[in-house]
Amino acid sequence: MTAQDGFSRSFWRLAGRFWLGRAARGRRLLLAGLGLMLVAQVVLMVRLNIWNADLFDALERHSSDGFLRQVAVFLALALGMMLANASHLQLKRWLQLEWRGWLTRHVIDNWLREGRHYALALLPGENSNADGRIAEDIRIATESAIELASSLLYAVMLLACFLSILWGLSGVLPVPTPFGTIAVPGHMVALALAYSAGGSAVAFVLGRPLVQATDERQGREANFRFALAHARGNAEALALARAEPQQRASLSGLFAELGLIWHQQTRSLRSLLLFSVGYGQFAPVLPLLVTTPRYLIGSITLGGLMQTAQAFQQVAAALSWPVDNAQRLAEWRASAERVLGLQAAVAGLHLPERNLVGEPLAEPGLALQALVLQDPDDSDATQALTELFLPGEGILLTGDPHGAALLCKAVAGHWRWGQGSVRLPPGQEVAILVAQPWLADARLADILAGAGGADPEAMAQALHDVGLGSLVDKLEMREAWEASLSDAERQRLQFARLLVRRPGVILLDNATSALAPDTEWTLLAGLRQALPQAIILLAGRVPPAQLGYRRVLELRRPDGAPLPPPPPAREGVAAWLRRGFGYRI
Repeated sequence: MTAQDGFSRSFWRLAGRFWLGRAARGRRLLLAGLGLMLVAQVVLMVRLNIWNADLFDALERHSSDGFLRQVAVFLALALGMMLANASHLQLKRWLQLEWRGWLTRHVIDNWLREGRHYALALLPGENSNADGRIAEDIRIATESAIELASSLLYAVMLLACFLSILWGLSGVLPVPTPFGTIAVPGHMVALALAYSAGGSAVAFVLGRPLVQATDERQGREANFRFALAHARGNAEALALARAEPQQRASLSGLFAELGLIWHQQTRSLRSLLLFSVGYGQFAPVLPLLVTTPRYLIGSITLGGLMQTAQAFQQVAAALSWPVDNAQRLAEWRASAERVLGLQAAVAGLHLPERNLVGEPLAEPGLALQALVLQDPDDSDATQALTELFLPGEGILLTGDPHGAALLCKAVAGHWRWGQGSVRLPPGQEVAILVAQPWLADARLADILAGAGGADPEAMAQALHDVGLGSLVDKLEMREAWEASLSDAERQRLQFARLLVRRPGVILLDNATSALAPDTEWTLLAGLRQALPQAIILLAGRVPPAQLGYRRVLELRRPDGAPLPPPPPAREGVAAWLRRGFGYRI
């Protein structure tokens, strides 16, 4: 099987199911309608070719009645072409949008499943710019596929119709030879085939470098877009670090790489354009030059001459489909390969079959049973952990911050690499809070309470308790909360969500890094008062002993590498203790 066969089969396996099954009946009807519009366009082109002969024959006879008749026929043909082309465009764009939407949902479903989007960033390989591949490459792969397929079908039907017409118009050409005159039928057909075959062969050779150049350019474009989006998403950190010069240099370097591949693509396009322009200029003139001697000796009429020239152009145009679509074919294949690459990367992730959550516990609590957490390269990240945490305990995670972060992810069911198990009671809700929480563009009430909903008064009270009373009136509002809230407000909102949902296990992975120490200790104390039976694992700054985090679990690297010192408690604790907040710890 050739590489082209493998590529075609891979693309069909990925995207072809859009057209199969009962759910695709409507799509197949749209496709049939698109085919009918193509047939109508070809029929109208054939009738226009006949009209061309009738018009010039009427002009040659100086017949005013015949001329007026042909004007009326042309108006009817023009109206038919307008309707057929408009209907063809409408059906084609419907199918393009439907197919793009279906494939986008399919790829996103696989990408955003079981943390695969997260795992792609951790594993080696060409897995970058998934967003660009989904947004742009799927669009090109589906839109261009329908565009190319419909234009190819139109070219095939046009060729079938006009080859027979051109054969009949060619007549018999007497060719003198040393052995006598030989009658050669269909000489214009042979000329059209030779002209188009030669043009297609040259265009194929000139167009081959476009595939690689276009693929590389789209990759460089995606890298440049990603760098710009990353700078925009981290604008505050970039400004505070005064790193604009370095970022400008990085962006300039990425654009310079894009410029190099742009020039490479330009050279390929220039060669193809030089040939295709010359090729297109000869197509309407060549049949006139070849057929005019027959007209001059009176073997064909002026209408026959013009009809032959037009039929030759239609045959040449149909056979020149590879020439005319070489660039679009290169762009389509490059985009389709990038989509297939993303799908293959997602499908080929060697993720463990399940996360590390093991058999459920019979009693309330959290058990770590011979748990060794690993990085995706299968290297151990922690020592073996066998622990039992009971309701109401506060556990301080110290030592290696990387191991602490992995433990939080494993308990939450988001980490798959490792040995042993994490055991929880059946149905136990686990909540994990991080330094940079993700907030959906949804109603604030939905963010706080989730799909199950909650009492508005309880949500309002939770917002007041965490210092976000100004948001109480916005519970029913929907907006981009990540953009409208500061980092500190987003971290406070996480605590409000805990007070509303009341999970049994809470994992705090640097979840208060943007808060002042007094605010941090207030929220931690309030959380313990509101959820006295919750198991809380805390990674980050060391809180005062009065907050109840008396149990310490030290995470160690098995390779014996030195660990960073634990972050000390920050100033403000004494003032917090003196003022008091009414909490009984």
